[in-house]
Amino acid sequence: MKLKVAIVQYDANEPDIAFNTDVAVGYIKEAKSNGADIVLFPECFLSAYCIPDICEELYPIEEIKDNPEFIDWCNRAVTENEEHVLKIGELAKELNVGVVITAFTKGEKYPQNSAFVIDRNGEIILKYSKVHTCNFDWERYLENGQEFKVCEFDGVKIGVMICYDREFPESARVMMLKGAELLLVPNACPMELNRLAQLRGRAYENMLAIATCNYPAPHPDCNGHS
Repeated sequence: MKLKVAIVQYDANEPDIAFNTDVAVGYIKEAKSNGADIVLFPECFLSAYCIPDICEELYPIEEIKDNPEFIDWCNRAVTENEEHVLKIGELAKELNVGVVITAFTKGEKYPQNSAFVIDRNGEIILKYSKVHTCNFDWERYLENGQEFKVCEFDGVKIGVMICYDREFPESARVMMLKGAELLLVPNACPMELNRLAQLRGRAYENMLAIATCNYPAPHPDCNGHS
């Protein structure tokens, strides 16, 4: 079975979900015209991988949870039934293509960092929320996911891990044990030699394929190398 993966290395750096959705639509159409079976976006593409200024100081959550700027950020997190996510699903069905779209999504109390795997019928067949959030950074304000999942797309079993998940061998190993043949990895960090080697290591030790999609420069701290 062959699966052609398109990787969208585009700098979505403004938290304008309508604009980012329109950009995503354009790239999905381009990818389909180039013969893609599934289109992979970098981390938190629809929402943009950025946070309110107040979060940069890494206050305890109790000190900022009632801040209007923080509350607004939490409220802008999406669900699978949000109009922009649905728009991507409708396009996937129209074009008969798969899409892995990413965003901040609503958790129980605070946002999660998530990816939706959408099939050729426009249906969400997997929602994955980042398990290994970066608690040493502003991601401490996110709720982490609880499970690594696998789904089947065009006869290929695929899983998703997001950025920092890459650094933990069990992330890929759990999905391999669940039958994964391909891991799709939305990313937002400098992909230097060591991080690229981590991905190669995860692929080698689990005998599966990995495709990662990173933001290009000048997105903060990013350098392409998808």
